[in-house]
Amino acid sequence: MTERELWRTADRARWFLLPAQSEGPPGNLGLRSVDGREARVHQAWARQYEVSEAEGRAFAKAELGETLDELRGGIDGLLARLRERIEEAKRTPVAEGSAVTPDAIPALFELVKALPGLIGNGLSGDAERTERAKTAAAALEERLKAAGIDVGDRLAAFPGRLERLRSEVGRKDPS
Repeated sequence: MTERELWRTADRARWFLLPAQSEGPPGNLGLRSVDGREARVHQAWARQYEVSEAEGRAFAKAELGETLDELRGGIDGLLARLRERIEEAKRTPVAEGSAVTPDAIPALFELVKALPGLIGNGLSGDAERTERAKTAAAALEERLKAAGIDVGDRLAAFPGRLERLRSEVGRKDPS
């Protein structure tokens, strides 16, 4: 923050950027700060800090921007800490001695949602689609493992097994 504060006369005709926490010599010029404090200072002392209304408003705008940046930084830090705590809670087992975490249900839901695509792409006969299915299955397998559900390497290998099954059935087809 700055070491100056914005003050103005009650009629807002004159604006001043006074040194922060400075009372100045007492006098008959009544001033009010933007936060509502009042002071009576000597006119000659205040005159050296007088600025135009435009300068005063620009100063206030810059101060507001700095304050908002500080608030944003504080909020961003708080949100980052909350996200870390949520992620930690997701990885913490639901019961002592259990490997299953609270993320198990969403991970299983993701598996159920992705299963038709894994099957369709694995049986497609298209090498690119089969590779996408293998990549997706491996990612799901990792998510399940992180949630405490270990399916071994079976899920990652599933699209490849479907591809081999399709090939075998195609060879045995008498048509």
